Amino acid sequence: MYNKREAGARIGIPSIILVLVVLCLVVFGVLALVTVDRDAKLTRRTSQSIQNFYKADSQAEEALAQLDTYMIQTRQELESWEDWDTWSKVKQDRAYKEKLIEALSEDAQFVAGVEDDNQLVVSYQIPIDTRQILKVKVLVRPYERGDMERYTPLEWVVHTGEEWEYKELEFQEIKIED
Repeated sequence: MYNKREAGARIGIPSIILVLVVLCLVVFGVLALVTVDRDAKLTRRTSQSIQNFYKADSQAEEALAQLDTYMIQTRQELESWEDWDTWSKVKQDRAYKEKLIEALSEDAQFVAGVEDDNQLVVSYQIPIDTRQILKVKVLVRPYERGDMERYTPLEWVVHTGEEWEYKELEFQEIKIED
């Protein structure tokens, strides 16, 4: 009646297919778990990076507020001098810059200097993490009595410890002949 060989073959093929399907499901399940784990680690690192940046940004804003306080105090001190109003604007501005540089030199976080065009620039940096810093550069505006705009931010940039090399691309002419 029935041949044993035929019966065994009919049971074997579905079993092999079932084993392959189960094996595929196990592999896809493991891949899904690995992907979820990597995504969770990436999310934690990204979250920490964002928290570090905003903490550094907040510290940079506090340092800018401290710089503004130095500027206000310097202006008030100079305006209290008896003959201050008789000075020329150029002399007032020079005295203001010198006094401000003197005040900032006592605070280690600020670096102040006069650039080529006789403009006072103050810079400072705030560490974000072990590989990044937030660099801030501010242009101190010339002295004007009652002027509320005491500075202009020039740079507020995140820098990594690595220097980027810029290389000019060279293009070669390609001739296509028919």
